[in-house]
Amino acid sequence: MKLQNKILLMFLLISVNNYLFSETPESIVEKNLRARGNIDSLQNLKTFRIIGKIETEGIEFPMVYYYKSPDKYRIQIDLMGQSGITVFNGDQGWIVDPSQNILSPQILSSAEINSIKPMLNCIFSFYSDMLIDYKSKGIVLDSLYQATFDGKKVFNLAFTTPKKHHFIYSIDPTTYIDLFHTVVLSNTNLTFHLKLSDFYALNGIVFPRIIESKVENNQRLTKVIIDNIQVNNPIDDSLFTIP
Repeated sequence: MKLQNKILLMFLLISVNNYLFSETPESIVEKNLRARGNIDSLQNLKTFRIIGKIETEGIEFPMVYYYKSPDKYRIQIDLMGQSGITVFNGDQGWIVDPSQNILSPQILSSAEINSIKPMLNCIFSFYSDMLIDYKSKGIVLDSLYQATFDGKKVFNLAFTTPKKHHFIYSIDPTTYIDLFHTVVLSNTNLTFHLKLSDFYALNGIVFPRIIESKVENNQRLTKVIIDNIQVNNPIDDSLFTIP
């Protein structure tokens, strides 16, 4: 290798290292939040309704997902003409699941809620505001390091929630959007991998149109394809009440 090329390579390596060390976990959080949209818009995201479909093993199912701040969730999936419903209303959870012959609402136990709810939160974690004012929420930033995702360099930001769920956000060093989430749920010991893509802006917030999820050591890939999002429209509490 010519001397000039060696000097150039050394210069590039030094520049990359200086670039990494100039970033801190705190600065990455700040830039990521800015990239995801207007902070006020993120903080004021009180409701959203996602209309789309879930694709798994080559089969697509229509889906509607509701969220109402602070802790009401409902996901409804059309299972070949019958509705599978999972609801958390802040105090209780209930399901209707034709695939398990549960045709009328069944109350979830606290153990089931502690198992299912974090999984649902995990899949839609991009919509969470947990990194806004994260210190007051008891979230601890663990580390920041460089990695590779889909053949490109990313920042990996690792943090832990008060319930000891471990997150790693793989963040584009140019746009500062999080492209990939790895989540280890402490209560189930499951590791989820989420790939986010096809981003677009709505009401001052950036959303992914496609969320691909997979549980580690499981070959099944689930893809959420979002056709429409309605932000901050009224959602009646009756949707979360047990019929």
